Amino acid sequence: MRVLYLCTSIMNEILKPDSALTELGHTYSWFNTDQFYLQISYVQKKLYKFGFKSLYTNWRKTRLTTLFKQLSDFAPEKVLFINFPDYIFQPDELKEITDIYSTNIWFVDACSPFPSLNSYYKYFRKIFVFEPLDIPYLRNLCSKEAYYLPDGYNKEFEFKGINPHPLYDVSFVGYPYLNRLALFDELSELALKNNWQLAFFGPFWEEKYIWKKHFFKIKHPNLSKFVFNGRITPKKAAEIYRNSRICLNIHKENHKGLNNRTFEILATGSFQIMDVRSDYAGLITPGKDLAIYHSAEELKNLIHYYLDHEDERLAIAKNGCKAVTQKLSMATCIAKALL
Repeated sequence: MRVLYLCTSIMNEILKPDSALTELGHTYSWFNTDQFYLQISYVQKKLYKFGFKSLYTNWRKTRLTTLFKQLSDFAPEKVLFINFPDYIFQPDELKEITDIYSTNIWFVDACSPFPSLNSYYKYFRKIFVFEPLDIPYLRNLCSKEAYYLPDGYNKEFEFKGINPHPLYDVSFVGYPYLNRLALFDELSELALKNNWQLAFFGPFWEEKYIWKKHFFKIKHPNLSKFVFNGRITPKKAAEIYRNSRICLNIHKENHKGLNNRTFEILATGSFQIMDVRSDYAGLITPGKDLAIYHSAEELKNLIHYYLDHEDERLAIAKNGCKAVTQKLSMATCIAKALL
């Protein structure tokens, strides 16, 4: 089947739908939906800032012209949006596509916080969501039935064996949201007392503003000792998980569903401690496939316990890997999104 999929370059790197489609035996074409400011020059950014709004209008028209030519040339049997770029499309422009091509969308971020999308949902043949709360939201909003489809793991995270000599006792990969920073401060203080090899990877400050690193160190003196600042690629994240005795997974506060990190960590065969969820969708079993914490104090106790009980830790990691392997691979998820 010929599939044209649309997503940002970041999502293309994280999810690797191209690899999944190849694995499934499909022919594919990708349309990049990066936002305006990511696809223009430095000079154009400055001009736009000073009032040259026609730059955006012309950019949007050019992107649409490019897409419609790509659709015409490739003649896809299925079109798949991964999240929706309302900064490119007007509703009638989306309708032009959905009137001709069988078009699905997979929201790998929550859609309910974005009311600007409300006028688009009715045009899609099928809607898939990673956030379970979006299912009743869409049903109530537009009488549209959505289907639960979690973000799986791509090939970078496939199991490659147990690492007998991990570099880190505890690691985390992700953005430093406020709920995470408060917890990291507590864990950092505990790590210094217990001589743990702690590692937090992510964009904690902008490198181009050198004073931000200084301010971060003042505000988080203990945490800063364990931070590896910068964006982490999927390949690097997989290496970090494989090099960790314990991998932390802390969800965004407004998300109730399981994030893709849940499955990426487990797929590598690594041990995971995750914040409690209201629903695990029958995909994983707390206590069997991974450990769950309800409070900062419980998390600290779990870290102490599992660093001291290697056999239990490895047994749970093995269960978790078995639970997600194949069932939550990106190829499996993409296949469902194309139904």
